[in-house]
Amino acid sequence: MIAHTPTLFACVALVATIMAFCLILVGQFNQRDGLLTIGFGLLAHALAYVGYTFYGHAPLWLTYGAANTLLAVALAFYGASLFRIIELPVAWWRVFAPAVLMLTLMASLIETLEPRMLAATGVLMVQCALIIYWTRRYIPAQGRARMLLIIGASISLIGLGMRVVAVLGGGCRDALRCQQPQADYLGQYRYVYRDDDLSRACAAVQGAQ
Repeated sequence: MIAHTPTLFACVALVATIMAFCLILVGQFNQRDGLLTIGFGLLAHALAYVGYTFYGHAPLWLTYGAANTLLAVALAFYGASLFRIIELPVAWWRVFAPAVLMLTLMASLIETLEPRMLAATGVLMVQCALIIYWTRRYIPAQGRARMLLIIGASISLIGLGMRVVAVLGGGCRDALRCQQPQADYLGQYRYVYRDDDLSRACAAVQGAQ
């Protein structure tokens, strides 16, 4: 049985929405526990995958440009939650700079195929690498939560790297020649659940503190 990609994306969006509202309801901005920022990250994550779900049935700026920007915003919130969990000041400009870069790249490259895929994947790889770096530098090496976060971000990084290899190898051009409208889905299934793993790992780190 072949998995239906839009259905997988819709399931990710549903799970992320439920988790987001649970964390937003219990989180408070004046409490530096990271729950609220993780919740906002999950909400952006859910909206991103709603966009992916409607790829091919809605404008490209919405289903690809806005969706990838929202995914970058989600990763930015996950990164910010690490600083809030350990009660360090959040350098918001540094955390959200990749999301702003994603927005700029998507606005300028939306009419292309391979360049926009490489740009989106590159920004997400940078964000995963930053999460690994911040975790190793700032999160105390206590318990398994820290390791789970590093492993989750590393798996995402590997999956994104596989997507880069596939794009550079001409995979999306082959999909278009076969008249497959979901060419932009190429490689996304490799990390469809990985960002959810990052949010759960962030929550685990918060619980371990």
